Amino acid sequence: MQKLNLRIHPYLFTTVLCLASLLMLGTGCIEKTSNADGTPKDFKLSSEGGSLEIIAVMDSIRWNGELGEALRSVYMEAAPGLPRGEARFKLLSVSPRDFKRFLKRHHSLIFLTLLDDNSEGGKLMKSFFTKTSLDEIKKDGEKFMIGRKDEFAKDQKILYLFGETQDQLIQKLKANKARLQDYFYESERARTIQRLMGSGSFKNEPLSQKVEKETGLSLSIPDGYALAKKDSNFLWVRHAGKPYDRNIWISYGTYTSEEMFSDEQFLRWRNHFGYKCMNDTTLELSYMTSQDDVIPTIGRQTTFGGKFAKEYKGLWKLKNNTRGGPFVGYAFVDQKTNRFYYIEAFLYGPNEKHKNVMFELESILHTTEY
Repeated sequence: MQKLNLRIHPYLFTTVLCLASLLMLGTGCIEKTSNADGTPKDFKLSSEGGSLEIIAVMDSIRWNGELGEALRSVYMEAAPGLPRGEARFKLLSVSPRDFKRFLKRHHSLIFLTLLDDNSEGGKLMKSFFTKTSLDEIKKDGEKFMIGRKDEFAKDQKILYLFGETQDQLIQKLKANKARLQDYFYESERARTIQRLMGSGSFKNEPLSQKVEKETGLSLSIPDGYALAKKDSNFLWVRHAGKPYDRNIWISYGTYTSEEMFSDEQFLRWRNHFGYKCMNDTTLELSYMTSQDDVIPTIGRQTTFGGKFAKEYKGLWKLKNNTRGGPFVGYAFVDQKTNRFYYIEAFLYGPNEKHKNVMFELESILHTTEY
């Protein structure tokens, strides 16, 4: 009986082995990189939480003591330019042993750790650091904060605050108040813009284009706003409603000197356009002015559109005292056109809280490009 020649060509044999190896590797990859539900192991859900809200992870004894009081003095001090005292941030606390599940998905987290604390709570807090990180911290006595992003969820911002002793950390908190506040402020603003504009479907494109054509500024105006008034060197858009009446106005003119950024010149500029453009000619003394007799208008240097600017926060009113509320504005120069701009958002919402809605308006102003 003739034998069958079962010799396999070497190239074919190699191909079969490769295919088998690839199948085994593929299975291994799926097992190593996937969760039980088929999602990748590095998959992260989006972060959650309220606007201007922070969770502090720290020992409950420390939260109720001097360290917690110092942290609250940073994040819960009164927001500037509001008619009633409202805290800058809503600050919540959770003990390290309760920090799990949905709390890890919060969009703004602070971890406070004392390196000399060897209690059970102190050890739990130090467990959030790697040994290498702790060694580096101990070597640099000036370092007291480390920022991280997206550790437990997407679009998440985390701040690790630490000190060798409680007194040392409290001193650092008091000396770096503005820096600590600003760390979360920008990410909150970006998140607010995303919520207001969505994927672009909530943007009032025709009005945004109108603003750019008339003023030279690119500004993302959300849906619901309409053109309220246009004059020479002035434009006003408005979202009239209840309980809040939201407003944005833009004024501009030729830049002449740095003196235009002084507080005195700013108030003259603002009151000029308030009298000329923000008025109701059918009512006596119905034009906009500032309420510096109630709280002073606060001016500070900042950046706007990535360039130098002056920020102003305070209260406005109609001269006849029939309306009033908070405002935030920015003065800046477009060097390409040598044009001085002052852009402001103001709010009317009697008997309502103002902080979150004013933050929305401030965020809209920060979409400005020039």
